[in-house]
Amino acid sequence: MALSEALSDNGEETNRGSATARGFVTGIMTTIGGILRALPFLIHEQRAAIILAGVVVVFELAAISILRRRYLKMPLRSSILQVVVGGMIIVAVGVVLGTA
Repeated sequence: MALSEALSDNGEETNRGSATARGFVTGIMTTIGGILRALPFLIHEQRAAIILAGVVVVFELAAISILRRRYLKMPLRSSILQVVVGGMIIVAVGVVLGTA
């Protein structure tokens, strides 16, 4: 993800900063997000781990919505709707591929 973000543009047209900085931030945030979602599964009880992982994902989606509102100047309601629908699509694909 970091490489694709860094290669997406040089930052001059979109005014989003340097490619190196965007790639670095994207890489760090992807790593942190992956670790936060995986850590609950160190808990021995599977049900508690899944519930805790779900809580972590809810907080991550809320943070993404707030950041989109602040930096992309999107209305919060639209941002939440887009992020939640995107999250639901990802869950649905995971469930379908997990049962296939």
